[in-house]
Formats: sequence, structure tokens, C-alpha cells
Amino acid sequence: YNQETSFEDLRDNLNLSNKIGKRHTNLMLAFCDTNIRNIYYYEKKIKNENNWRDAYSVLSILLVIGIPIAIFVFTDSTAKNIEIGGIQILRSTESMIIALSAAVLGFHKVISSWIEKRKFRAQFLQAKVDLMNITYNLVEDHRWIDDDQVKNDKDHHYVTEELQDALTKGIKDSRSVVDKEAKNYFELSANPAFDLASTLSNATTTAASLFNGLKSKRFEAEMRYLEEEEKEQRTAEKERKKEEAKNELDYHLLSRKLIRLSAKEAELNEKYVPLQLKEIKNEQDKKEIDEIKEQLALLEAEVEPIEEKLEELEIKMQLHALS
Repeated sequence: YNQETSFEDLRDNLNLSNKIGKRHTNLMLAFCDTNIRNIYYYEKKIKNENNWRDAYSVLSILLVIGIPIAIFVFTDSTAKNIEIGGIQILRSTESMIIALSAAVLGFHKVISSWIEKRKFRAQFLQAKVDLMNITYNLVEDHRWIDDDQVKNDKDHHYVTEELQDALTKGIKDSRSVVDKEAKNYFELSANPAFDLASTLSNATTTAASLFNGLKSKRFEAEMRYLEEEEKEQRTAEKERKKEEAKNELDYHLLSRKLIRLSAKEAELNEKYVPLQLKEIKNEQDKKEIDEIKEQLALLEAEVEPIEEKLEELEIKMQLHALS
């Protein structure tokens, strides 16, 4: 906005003389400052709002195109180049992509709320049109127009009382337009409130849905295969622990049984040794010795497989410990 240029344009549009008085000049300058300057101001604000909305549109288009492509390319590349780590790498990739997508979607939601709240463009455009109508009506109603028979001589075109009153009214009307727009601007300029937890929750749900729908088939197949493999490993580990627990229980029970048999064997030997040293004089002693021998033989026959089983269990337990 240039005050001098605007004044000259207004004076020419009204077809006024260059020699109008200082008081009328100041009145027209006040009109320019109140009306025409604000027209330029609103043009600039409308341009800024258009730039914001254009930037928002470009961002939205880039996200619409970029998110699906990024999800597919990243998942396909990860599944293709996976070497070690298996299922954990794929799960980490999935979590990372969902988290990043949720952050981007949440950010876009906040920007969308802000853009939706910024309904200034319509306010600025309406104020600009109202100010232009004031200027247009002023020029149309009070412009000097000479009769065809009279020579056009601007030196005799002065500011009439009607034009002076119109300029004063135009200044008041322009201020009223600006004041009204300013009030609406401050009412709309408050930052929009939003529920952070709800925004993040909805963004995460949407991101997970997008990931499941856009991930590559290679990634999905690799994930399914590794999950089956992991399930088989868990089942095998469960069976191994079950077998290990059974071996420990059997070892404990057989050890206790062996201790009881050893105690019984010691008791029989305690009876047998004195009888061996004593001179056998009757059938009763001989019969007793034979019975003890028979019991010891039975005990030995029972103890031997138990000892073999215990050795076998010890080997299995050692192998489980090493694995």
C-alpha cells in the first residue's frame, strides 16, 4: 500500500482538481488509510490463507501417496533381506512402522483441526468486498461528470459538501467493516482443543489397519512361516521340560527305593556274617543261612536294574542340562 498513489488514484477516479484544499486532502487521505489500505491488507491475508491451504493440500496428497508406498517397500525389503533374528526383526519392523504411521496420522489430524478452525479466508474476502463496494459507491455517486457542451476542466472540479459527507460516511463505514472482521477474527483465532489420548488411540488403530492392508505379501508369508516355526519350537521346549521333570521325579523315586533296598541288604548282611562265622550244629542254622542267602540274591536281582535305570536317567539329565 502506498498512500500517495492511492490518493492520486482516488482523486483521478473522482475527477477532482489537483488544487483541492488541505482539509479536503486530509479527508481523502483518511479515507485511503481507512478503506483502500485495508483492501490491500485483506488481499495479502487472503493470499496467505490460500498458501496455507495449498500447503495443507500438498501435504495431504503426499501422505496419501507416500504412506502406502513406504509401508509396502519397507516391509517387502525387510522380508527379502532378513537373515538372522527372524520373527523378532519382523515384529520390530511392524511395531516401528505402526508407531511412525500413527505419529504422522496424529500430526495430520492436528493440522486438519487447525486448518478447519481457520475460516478466515471467507471473513477476509467479505471484508474486502464490503470495502470495495464503499469505494465503488463513492466514486459512482460523486464523480464529476461534465456535460457534453461544457469543456472538461478539472481546475473547476472541487469537493462538494455531498462528497465531503460521503467521504466521512465512507470512513465510518470502513471502520465498521474492519471492526466487525476483527471481532470475528479473534473469535476464530483461538487454538482448537483436541483430546490427545483419543487422537493417538484413533491414529494407532488406523495405522495398524493400514499396515495390515498394505504390507507386502512376502512380509506376510515370512511372518506366518516364522510364527509356525516359533510355535513348533515352543511345543518342543515344553515337551523337553516335561520329559526333564519326569526324569527327575523317576530318579528321585528310584533313589529312595534303592536306599530302602540297601538298608534291607545291610540288615540281612548283619545277620548273615555272624552265622557264617559260627559253627553250624543243626539244621535250623543251616536253614536260616539258606533263607538269608536267598533273600540277598533276590535283593541283588532287584537292585541291579534300579542302578542301571539310575545311570540311564543321570545321562539323560546331563544331556538336557547341556542342551
